[in-house]
Amino acid sequence: MILCCKFVSKLLKQNISTMTTDRLKSTGKIGLIHFLFYVVFQKRRYFSIKTIINQKSKIMALFFRKIQKKNMKDPDGPKLWYPVLRSVGMVGEKELGILLANETTLNPKEAEMAIHQLQKILLRVMLDSKTVRLGEVGNYRLTAFTESSETKEEVTAEKIKQINMRFLPTKYVREQLQKATFKLVESLDK
Repeated sequence: MILCCKFVSKLLKQNISTMTTDRLKSTGKIGLIHFLFYVVFQKRRYFSIKTIINQKSKIMALFFRKIQKKNMKDPDGPKLWYPVLRSVGMVGEKELGILLANETTLNPKEAEMAIHQLQKILLRVMLDSKTVRLGEVGNYRLTAFTESSETKEEVTAEKIKQINMRFLPTKYVREQLQKATFKLVESLDK
């Protein structure tokens, strides 16, 4: 509670110094106090003050490990070492809902439901032979693994053996991925 009051006090001082009229000052104080107490006391199971303060300054990195593999250019030669990306965890609907709620006006349950409904809608739209463009993330589309035929007349739906979903990132996402930083997985233990 003391940490919360100090944090509110610090923000109020910064907020007051940027405002010009008394009316704006009082409205700004009340709005800020309501927001902070809502976040701290209503959503305390999801966030801490430290999390709120450090959320934007968190440094993200892709983790990798060192793997020894056969050299495909020279299969009979010695094995070589390669960096291989490694996932350090799985984020489910519930966690995504909390993250989405933190960035929007939705509460965590509403955000979780929106994600669940988006999954159903994406599948339904793709099964209607459409490609889905998800904002600046990229395109989702269906492809098929098929058997070939000698003639056009022999081509039927039975020749489609498997349906796959493909993702094609936008140029923006590809550019952002190239800016990734990397850390060795073993650094997690330190």
